[in-house]
Amino acid sequence: MTIALSAMGMQVSQSAMIYMEVLDFDGENYTIYYRIETETGISEDFTVRVNKQGSIVGELPPEIQQFWVLEGGSMSLPGFGGNFPKTEAAVGEEIQSPLSLDISDMHITGNVKIRFSEITTKTFADIGEFKVFKVDFSVSDLRATYQNVVVTGSIDGYGYYEYNTCLPVEYFARDSFSVSQDGQTYTVNIDLQIKLIELNRS
Repeated sequence: MTIALSAMGMQVSQSAMIYMEVLDFDGENYTIYYRIETETGISEDFTVRVNKQGSIVGELPPEIQQFWVLEGGSMSLPGFGGNFPKTEAAVGEEIQSPLSLDISDMHITGNVKIRFSEITTKTFADIGEFKVFKVDFSVSDLRATYQNVVVTGSIDGYGYYEYNTCLPVEYFARDSFSVSQDGQTYTVNIDLQIKLIELNRS
C-alpha cells in the first residue's frame, strides 16, 4: 500500500504492508487476521469477520478506524468492508447510495456512486494472471466534521477484484479535499494505491 499526500506546497509519500490470513470459515463467514506495518514503524493487528460478499459482520474494529484516520485513508475506501446492498451485479450496472460514517468524533457524509465496468482476464505485475471484475467509484458532496475542522471534497478511483473470491487485487483512490480550521483553508490531495503481492514463504 502506498499513500502520496500533497498539501501546502509539501509532498509526502509513505508505504505500508497489509498481511492477511484466513483463520476460519463457518460456511457463511470468514474470520480474517490482519497485520498492517508502515515504513515509519507503526503497526496494527486485528481480526475481523466478513461474509461471502466481503462485508464486515458486526461493528468495524476500533483498530481499523484508528489506522485509517491515522493514514488519512478513512475516507478513501467507500464500501470497503461495508454493507453492500446486493449479492450480484451486472456489467454496466451502477449503484448510488448515501455515505454516512461516524469514526471516533468525526462525522462523514457524502454520495457514493459505484459502477461495475468490466469482467476480464488481466495480467498484474509480479503476481500473474487473474480473472477479475473492475469497479469504478466516486464520492461526491463529501463532508467531514471534527471539532472545529471541516473537510469538503471528492474521491474518484477504481478497484480490480478477483472474480471468484471478490478479494482486491489492485485498488486506487484519488482524494481531493479542502480543509477549513480557525478561519484558514488549505487544499489536501491524497493518492492511495493498494496492490496484491506474493510473499515467499519459508
